[in-house]
Amino acid sequence: MKNETEPKICVQIADQFGHSEMIMTQSETLELIEQKSDHWIFMDGRLVDAATMVKADWDNMAKNETTLQLSPGLVGGATNMSTHPNILMDGQDGDNKTTINFEFNPGGQLEIDLFEALNKYMLALKMYEDKNLGPPPDFLRLKREHFGDFEHSSHTSRSYPLLLLTKMMTSCISYIEEGNKSNPIIIKNFDDYAMEVDPIYSEEFISHDKRLRTLVEGTIFFHYYDEPIIVSIRRDDYGDHVLNTTTSSDEIGTKWLDGFEQYFYNYGCLKGAAFDTCFNFFSPADIDTERIVLDSEMEDALHRYIIDYIPLMSELKSMGLPDSRGLILAGPPGTGKTMCAKYLMGKLDNLTRIVVAGDTLSNSGHLKYMFEMARRLSPTLMVVEDIDSVGGLTRAVADHPLLSVILQEMDGIGTNNGVVVVATTNHLGRIDWAISDRPGRFDRIIEVGNPSRYIRQGIIQKALDILGVESSVDLTLVSKQTEGLTAAWCHEVARSAWIRCRIKGRNKVTSYDLKCAVKEVCKARGISPNFESIDDKKEYSEAYS
Repeated sequence: MKNETEPKICVQIADQFGHSEMIMTQSETLELIEQKSDHWIFMDGRLVDAATMVKADWDNMAKNETTLQLSPGLVGGATNMSTHPNILMDGQDGDNKTTINFEFNPGGQLEIDLFEALNKYMLALKMYEDKNLGPPPDFLRLKREHFGDFEHSSHTSRSYPLLLLTKMMTSCISYIEEGNKSNPIIIKNFDDYAMEVDPIYSEEFISHDKRLRTLVEGTIFFHYYDEPIIVSIRRDDYGDHVLNTTTSSDEIGTKWLDGFEQYFYNYGCLKGAAFDTCFNFFSPADIDTERIVLDSEMEDALHRYIIDYIPLMSELKSMGLPDSRGLILAGPPGTGKTMCAKYLMGKLDNLTRIVVAGDTLSNSGHLKYMFEMARRLSPTLMVVEDIDSVGGLTRAVADHPLLSVILQEMDGIGTNNGVVVVATTNHLGRIDWAISDRPGRFDRIIEVGNPSRYIRQGIIQKALDILGVESSVDLTLVSKQTEGLTAAWCHEVARSAWIRCRIKGRNKVTSYDLKCAVKEVCKARGISPNFESIDDKKEYSEAYS
């Protein structure tokens, strides 16, 4: 991860096409110097070595706006020149020539800008190769057509996780079209030798049921408000995927990348959608509130603490006050915490909704990145499942490696405006008090216990309405006989009854199927059904006879 506090300087890199210019941090510059160990290094026109750059005062260099220049080193310049006899100094006869300026200083010494000299040499070399070595590679030919011959260009790159960049590219062409009203948009692809190959596309989901043909490897030539620009998508040496812009200046490249990111987060496929950390979209059926049964007390709490709070967020923001909110749903496994979270996701369908499952997180950087995404897509409901074991780790949160990230992201120096976080936990006691007992992080804790008799009946009824049930079935007795079952096991009762009825060749669940299912599920849970009569016991005892 880049250190944003590092000093930055201007770096110019010469090649046979001229030179490109970039603003780079200290670590980026030193890494570049190491990669280009065969290049000469000029600091404000003075030749230095790599060791000098390691020991240099970078803060002072940044303050004085020092310019660093890298140029391919020439060993035995006369020999190199002799291999290209048509590369001539100014004043000689020949078709290709370039001028190197020099002057005498007040002391009578001859002064020459060596970086300029090398730059001019590379330019003359290119002119020679153009004349004697045949046509240039496809990319260079198209680049010259796009920018004009011998135009200096600047490169600006940004790395993104593959899954995110692929979703971003679903918005790329529409963003390009906004600033490219009349000029053509050309899509190409090139191999390692700059020769043209076919672009690579993928059918990407932009919702739970819609796909879009999306460029995932290739190069786009277009104009950005009349400025020529080339954008390439490729994979770098570190496994990340990179968007690289080739423009006439760093400023234009940075402006385009900033604008593209903002466009994607404002109008792209993730805005207002419900998805997980792998960008799998939830379908409306996954979060259909009509299929969810909650008791009135729980519904009131969710409305009071979250749903009815959402419209007030803009008022708080307008007053300069934090508008983030946090809620913990705590209770044993299967009691309905996830169902409560889905209820919120269904009711808040105008928000971006991100589900962060504990087993999908691998490190603190990933969690930090998801919080940053939630802020950029705000207003956002962020559901963090099993926060006591986030990242798939089971240990006390007091010494959890992600604790500091959670604390910082929810109520650190920066703001978490526009983000409502709902976390679930099976073990409230494992959560450090700095998280659970601190307004601004999690403002409320709601205990989620086993469902009441009427809620159990409602859960089974909703499930059977979808699966199919005979109209004569009365669930009153079943709701009594499922005492002690969680919401998840009530769903299992309905599924087991349906499986039994289908195995028996019927299409609709009968009362007998339900009674057999209750017996089976209660046995699996180690509890006894709440039989109300000897007749019930007799009927159950005959169920598997």
